[in-house]
Amino acid sequence: MRDYIDLGSAPANEDCAQLGAPDYYEKARAECTRFIQLLRRTFGDEPEGARLAIKSNAHEWGNYYSVVCYFDDEFAGAREYAFRLENDIPAYWDAASFAAPETKEARVCDSCLTAAYDMGVPDRSTAEMLMVDMGGDVEDHLCDQVEAPHATGRCLCACRRRR
Repeated sequence: MRDYIDLGSAPANEDCAQLGAPDYYEKARAECTRFIQLLRRTFGDEPEGARLAIKSNAHEWGNYYSVVCYFDDEFAGAREYAFRLENDIPAYWDAASFAAPETKEARVCDSCLTAAYDMGVPDRSTAEMLMVDMGGDVEDHLCDQVEAPHATGRCLCACRRRR
């Protein structure tokens, strides 16, 4: 069974971008990206069956972003990883969180990776390859570049070709 745990948008004792503030979406997406990097530095890369992602959540004042760990309950390592993140969430940013951003850019956005995960693809590299080649055939997802083109990096998912 696929499930997820919401981890928030920043370490537990740190301030975070506030919904309704100017430039919230750009600031929140950058903050969530930095939080994912912190989680990977602290806990290691996701095991098979788990994936960290930015999720858009509905709220009466608009959508807000948070970091979630999607996991497939059939993979014990994925389930353990997700619960470890939840139980041992960092309280503060580390020094590397304020360093220059990494130059490695993802090939596809979080929404497209989530669509691949929902189809049962257990790891990031396979999900990226699948979506670059066949993402246009997956009708039930909305690429981040379509939803918020000014707030995202470049997505190479084939879903962009069907628009």
